[in-house]
Amino acid sequence: PYNYSLAYEQAAKGKPLMRPLYYYSYSDPETFNAADQYFWGDNLMVAPVMTEAATSRKVYLPEGQWYRFSNNKLLEGKQWLDQNAGIDYLPLYAKAGSFIPVWQTDSVIRSTETYDSKNIGLIYYPSATSSSYTWYDDDGVEPRTLERAEYELITFTGSTRGSMISIELKTNNPAAYKRRQVRSFTILVPGAAIKDVLVNGKPAKVVAAKPVMLVTGQFSATTIVFDGKPATVEIKL
Repeated sequence: PYNYSLAYEQAAKGKPLMRPLYYYSYSDPETFNAADQYFWGDNLMVAPVMTEAATSRKVYLPEGQWYRFSNNKLLEGKQWLDQNAGIDYLPLYAKAGSFIPVWQTDSVIRSTETYDSKNIGLIYYPSATSSSYTWYDDDGVEPRTLERAEYELITFTGSTRGSMISIELKTNNPAAYKRRQVRSFTILVPGAAIKDVLVNGKPAKVVAAKPVMLVTGQFSATTIVFDGKPATVEIKL
């Protein structure tokens, strides 16, 4: 689902899927020196392994805070670091405040025909700075959905204050929910366990988090039902 939204951004806004580090940090000269690193969309940064049999590489983290995707470790930006790397590990980082939609399934993924956009995992990487992310979805079949405006954009806005996380959800197409359609979002938070969850002031369930591909770090999770009406999710860690 993250990559599908990137394709929408490219088609509708002309934004490339791969973006050089100076795309967002033009005033930082180190972003030009990290020429082989790139952003994958707004929220992920990739440091590919370019040397045969390499076991590590230098990685530059731009300004801000970054979570190492493999283990959820929080790192400060504007620094170079030595990162373990190899044929079985690609250095990948998520920007603090990011939302990363993921599809979690117990079955083998053989094609997009089995993709279910009504049940989506949503990783939120906590940040004291307010952030937002817009997720794109359509029927996955019709090639002219943009032209016909037959799609949905759901905007997630999040911020963290101490042990409290607040996430707001809004859709551009509430009419799509008039036929009792709902979506289920499992919100995944790295690290600390979730203690309580409220959705528009009403209690919601804390659930066991399914594993996330390429990640060994732990998550806590809550599953909410979204019916197209604006929703505020309050998570206490």
